[in-house]
Amino acid sequence: MPDRIINVKKDLLIYGTDEIIKKFTEWNVNCNNPNQMSNFQNYLALFILIRKNMGHKKSKLTEKDILRIIMGDDDEYKKFFELMK
Repeated sequence: MPDRIINVKKDLLIYGTDEIIKKFTEWNVNCNNPNQMSNFQNYLALFILIRKNMGHKKSKLTEKDILRIIMGDDDEYKKFFELMK
């Protein structure tokens, strides 16, 4: 696992935009932060930034859409989304 993380960070530094690198760093350094909900929102925002950088500049996907994809269950998604507010 540590090798994979190092490779991800290396690839981000080589290929990622400044905005993506900063959002990844914000998410990564706050992984142990007690405010996990805020950190999870950074994680979702990172997906949006990466998609836009990959050429989906007009994408209308939101953090809620990404969360729904990750959750895979509408009832669980709705419960979790209420916690994020």
